[in-house]
Amino acid sequence: TSKGTFGSSVIEGVVTEKGTIKTKCVVNCTGAWANYISELVGISTPLVAMKHAYVVTEKIPGIENMPNVRDHDASVYLKLQGDALQVGGYEVDPIFIEKIQKEFAFGLYELDYDVFGVHIEGAVNRVPCLEHSGIKSTVCGPESFTPDHKPIMGRRSKSQRLLSWSWLQQCRNDVGRRLWGPTS
Repeated sequence: TSKGTFGSSVIEGVVTEKGTIKTKCVVNCTGAWANYISELVGISTPLVAMKHAYVVTEKIPGIENMPNVRDHDASVYLKLQGDALQVGGYEVDPIFIEKIQKEFAFGLYELDYDVFGVHIEGAVNRVPCLEHSGIKSTVCGPESFTPDHKPIMGRRSKSQRLLSWSWLQQCRNDVGRRLWGPTS
């Protein structure tokens, strides 16, 4: 970086183990690890990390054409995964993570069924056949959210050429399609 106007930083490239990549723009879409990147140019990204979990069911016959569903009252979502469903939810009292360790990339936590059970109950109320479906896999990992649950997109005020695209997982299907069209 170099010094810009009014105390800002101007990004000129990214230094990697294999050399420097010259660029005029960096997009920070590193989720729960966003502040590791932001700190390199002297700013912070207002994200809160917490444990987020979902399960994938065993095959459910006839489910193939079900749309994705989000039930705000039960705080659950259901996403089609081939012939199964991904079932997740948002905790009323989430387990916050003080700081994600750099080395924890792709790491997972143990799923706490006492916490997650309320989401299963809410999902069964919405899709009753889930009561008799088995669970093929579970995922409980770090997820980041803004305090107001809105995405952070665009140029950062104290760093010219650093763009934030935080909360990417949640907003890419909605906002991304509107801005750039369908993604693969």
